[in-house]
Amino acid sequence: MPIALPAHLSTASFMHGFGLSLGLVAAIGPQNAHVLRTGLLRRHVGATVALCVVADLLLIGLGLAGVSELLSDTPLLATLGRWGAVALLGLYALRSLRDACGTAASLNGHGGAMASTLPAALAATAWVTFANPGVYLETLLLIGAAALDHGEHGRWLFGLGALSASAAWFAALGFGARAAAPWLARPGAWRTLNVLNAVVMAACAARLAGG
Repeated sequence: MPIALPAHLSTASFMHGFGLSLGLVAAIGPQNAHVLRTGLLRRHVGATVALCVVADLLLIGLGLAGVSELLSDTPLLATLGRWGAVALLGLYALRSLRDACGTAASLNGHGGAMASTLPAALAATAWVTFANPGVYLETLLLIGAAALDHGEHGRWLFGLGALSASAAWFAALGFGARAAAPWLARPGAWRTLNVLNAVVMAACAARLAGG
């Protein structure tokens, strides 16, 4: 018989997953730049966004079902995973602050030829997604470890929140790229995003450390 969570716990688990995932996925990198360029050129936007979301669905699911199970069954690993996630979040926050204080990125700084055919576009999207080692740390370790704070059933709501943030972000990037292009072309926009990322990552680290 399914066990129902109290409404406030269900909402909290979902929102915590949403916030953590949004902070991670919004970090400037080759995958986001690729989706933005795809949206600006209007080439295979739907397929590109869909593949990014499916990839996160797969990796987040593995993190919840695999890493979370392993950590929950082994107290020592759970402790190491938790503090490893706190340290990684802290490093991400510092990296975002460093990027905000340094030379600002822009769409022009992430150039590259865009694929003209659908198979080529999917191959390029798969490359910028799965060839990035950070994606495995973020989905398998960070999200898997953070989900433990929400219990056996709450972790799946946490994962649903994480996936929802990913889907919302990539859809906004791909389909809203042209509307946002004037703002994103300004260096200050990327500084603002980096500062916001740092705040979110620091807050998630603090919550995980105090949990």
